[in-house]
Amino acid sequence: MTSTISRQTIARDFRRIDPTRARVILLEGGNHILHSFPESLCQRGETSLRRIGLEVRTSAVVTKVTPGAVWLGSKQIRARTVIWAAGVRAASLTRTLGVPLDRSGRISVEADLSISGHPESFAIGDAVAFLPQGDELLPDVAPVASNKGEERVGNISTVRRREPRPWPPSP
Repeated sequence: MTSTISRQTIARDFRRIDPTRARVILLEGGNHILHSFPESLCQRGETSLRRIGLEVRTSAVVTKVTPGAVWLGSKQIRARTVIWAAGVRAASLTRTLGVPLDRSGRISVEADLSISGHPESFAIGDAVAFLPQGDELLPDVAPVASNKGEERVGNISTVRRREPRPWPPSP
């Protein structure tokens, strides 16, 4: 069966590719895709991708990419085209600050987005590891960054009063 993505997107945008021969596989090293989102959204995302014809493989850690193949340990998946979208790290600048970082080099921040151990300094955006409710990082997406940014403007103006507000704001 030819997938929707092959019939529509590939056929329209890549006219030299025979969509009946195209196979799109998403490999995820973790046990589900979209790991920084709630479980229900992860499952919905995976279902949507499968519906349009992607083959989704979780717990599939890529160990090597060679011309014509992707390797999962000793198992080989033949591939003519590989698109790699993994290994995201924060900017190297964060490692020069002398502040606590997570394993991806993101700055650890408190509930008010002040840098851990430095209540006078704030950090926002994709260079931040913000764990508002336990171990679940907020996703690095524009709406989260925008909301955090708006809240930080208020906190920065209250630093002089030493009354920073936590994020997310209370309803």
